[in-house]
Amino acid sequence: MHRFWRWILPCYLWTLPMTAVGLFIAFVFYGARSPLWHDGVFTCIGGTSNGVTKIWGRPDAQTLGWVQIFANDACRNETDTRVHECVHVGQAFIFSLVGAGLGLVVGALLGHVLLGLVLGGFGGGAGFPLAYGGAFVIAWARRRGSWQDAYFVNPFEVQAYALQDKYLKSPGSRPWGS
Repeated sequence: MHRFWRWILPCYLWTLPMTAVGLFIAFVFYGARSPLWHDGVFTCIGGTSNGVTKIWGRPDAQTLGWVQIFANDACRNETDTRVHECVHVGQAFIFSLVGAGLGLVVGALLGHVLLGLVLGGFGGGAGFPLAYGGAFVIAWARRRGSWQDAYFVNPFEVQAYALQDKYLKSPGSRPWGS
């Protein structure tokens, strides 16, 4: 994702509900520590239990809203992992902008432009985790319960890995998260 995404400030507001859920999960369930604001996103390190990360699914990192929870300090320091996770923030921002645009049109038709813009933005922000989860559940059902296969064919992950790979081929570039 291009670095300009971090400057679209209304998207931070519109994705705030998912971010609040992310903060709750990070600190209550994952035992997060080492909070750090990095390149427009809130990052932290998830806790461990018997030396294994508490992050559900045991990934290197997880993004919820604009909260990125990393399995350990080494994962947070891996630039390509940060690039991958920032793609998910950008995806949520895109959903909020699409929602705001649709809300603007509907609001204009109903005579409440500002209300349509605000509600549409929040609706789009909430739409991203629903779309991501829906894509995962459909893939999981098609893959007969293999969550790893479902994860890797999820179109949101496909895009994130593609941009991560693009960064790895040109590490001198400056995508968001680098």
